[in-house]
Amino acid sequence: MPPSRLSVTVLTSIAKDLKAGVTVKTVCRRYHVSPQTVYRWRKKLSAQGTSSIERLRDLESENRKLKRKVAELSLDYNTLRIALITQAKTEC
Repeated sequence: MPPSRLSVTVLTSIAKDLKAGVTVKTVCRRYHVSPQTVYRWRKKLSAQGTSSIERLRDLESENRKLKRKVAELSLDYNTLRIALITQAKTEC
């Protein structure tokens, strides 16, 4: 099954719209999805609960931060490595 093209925040806003009383037809038009998809998401989100959605959002945020940190450290490592190599060549 391919990944969803909509983020978790959009899925939660769809769930909030449905809880607020917006019709499925209106939600389908607003987000350009089929009614079957909306019903499937509603079933999935109601089974998971809001705590797991918030936890998923927190994990995605932490993952983004860690990826940034790894990229930063990798860049530092490569810079120091190049400086060490050029310094070693000039001393020989």
